[in-house]
Amino acid sequence: KHNDACVGSCDVNDCSSSGSPTSGPAPNTQVGCYRADGLFCDSSSTCQPLADAGQPCAFEETCKLGLYCNDGLCAPAQADGASCASNDECAGGACIFSGAGTVGSEGICGKDTLASASTCGGEL
Repeated sequence: KHNDACVGSCDVNDCSSSGSPTSGPAPNTQVGCYRADGLFCDSSSTCQPLADAGQPCAFEETCKLGLYCNDGLCAPAQADGASCASNDECAGGACIFSGAGTVGSEGICGKDTLASASTCGGEL
């Protein structure tokens, strides 16, 4: 809950560690802050509320679900078909690059799925 000691921010499938707090409760009482609960683990290792659209952000995990950090402000995720540079920008969960997806290239927002023409054709 808000202001609890934490060791990382969590999404549905993974938790990122922000490092162990140097003070506070014993390790067995430290938790991850879940975005689904509207929280993230900040740099002081405490759970804080996620930011709304238009509010300042430092990275993706500080914005509410359905938003991403765009030039320091939380913004609505892009619809399928919009240009993108990373998965976080896309409402469907995937920024799909044609070819090798070289640095600096633009992708297209789409659905986050393993099935594609390439993978179904045996290219992993």
